[in-house]
Amino acid sequence: MNNAGYGQNGLFEAMTPATIQEQFAVNVFGVMNVTRAILPHFRERQAGLILNISSGAGRFTLPLVSMYAASKFALEGFFEGLSHELAALNIIVKIIEPGGTDTNFNAVAQAQFAQRPDLTDYQPFLAAAGQLFAGRRIKSITAKEVADVIYTAATDGTPTLRYAIGNADFHRRLEQQKQLPDQEYIDSIRESFLQFLPR
Repeated sequence: MNNAGYGQNGLFEAMTPATIQEQFAVNVFGVMNVTRAILPHFRERQAGLILNISSGAGRFTLPLVSMYAASKFALEGFFEGLSHELAALNIIVKIIEPGGTDTNFNAVAQAQFAQRPDLTDYQPFLAAAGQLFAGRRIKSITAKEVADVIYTAATDGTPTLRYAIGNADFHRRLEQQKQLPDQEYIDSIRESFLQFLPR
């Protein structure tokens, strides 16, 4: 099970190249390295199961999580493609996509939030986004709920690729993304935080 990861949140313009490289080193390249290491053993057995903890941010993104989402979008594409390569070898790939979860993830992300005092043009937007996320934090799912989904993915004996787990808003976003025309969906995301901007 590939579970290592963290969220580098904040303004993209405030992030250094080193910060961005570290996000991908942990969330993408580290996961690829672990996966590469296990594949010879699974090929020898002609069987195996690779569980990958992605994120709802690998399916849709919100303000101030562009870099974290980029890393998770990369994982989603990698593992979907890899699942096709490995299916003929009886090696199953699965992706678990938690929404906001009641762990220390948010505290760590907030502690290293990327911002710069000189980027004052972003201040109204940051305030608006802060109000949006303040409402979301009270609707987190529990770590046990995520663990239950991981257990299901590990034991259900199916080739199902994706397992999404989150609150009602999380599932609403996923459904909207599937059903709405692309720009209409994008507009709905923007409106969710633009409503907090001064008019």
